[in-house]
Amino acid sequence: MSQRHQDVYTSEEIARAAGVPVGAVESLIAEGALPRIGRTPFIAADDAIAAGRWLKAEAAERANELPAAAPGPLFDRVVHSSKFAERSHRVHAVGSSAIHVAVL
Repeated sequence: MSQRHQDVYTSEEIARAAGVPVGAVESLIAEGALPRIGRTPFIAADDAIAAGRWLKAEAAERANELPAAAPGPLFDRVVHSSKFAERSHRVHAVGSSAIHVAVL
């Protein structure tokens, strides 16, 4: 008598594949939308694939809802307020040389 083997997945594997927190998969299990195999921690491959695709699509949709980034360079305010770029280039060369000599 031959046994039929099937691929099974854990909630951690599904979450990793979908790029979502494990809690998102556990929520589907708790809601009854994603059944486990008996009393095991495993989920059948067909159910896992469908849930993973749905979770990934939901995560992508939420990512599109994020607010747009502020205009301008990322560190624009910091660079202009520190005046670091306006310092003499000799100071940079001397400082760099001193650090290299100290390391050697």
